[in-house]
Amino acid sequence: MRLFLKLPNVLELQRGMFLPSVSNRVRSGNGGKVIEPKIDNLLDQLFRAKQKQAVLDVLYEELHLRQLAAEFRIQAALEKARDQ
Repeated sequence: MRLFLKLPNVLELQRGMFLPSVSNRVRSGNGGKVIEPKIDNLLDQLFRAKQKQAVLDVLYEELHLRQLAAEFRIQAALEKARDQ
């Protein structure tokens, strides 16, 4: 059962990630960071990298793995709710 099939397109990431306002919006929320340190580190690498595609590939893979984990958690919660 796939609940969340849409991942960001790599080209969309490339176009949008390099705007300073995007970085500031993603990183600030009530004065603190709203993204996890591993993703924040990958974003920092992306901003500094000369060969951006390699970093984008790692970032995409990390997002994909997190999406799968979230889908499995949701599926497990649905199955648990059905059993009760």
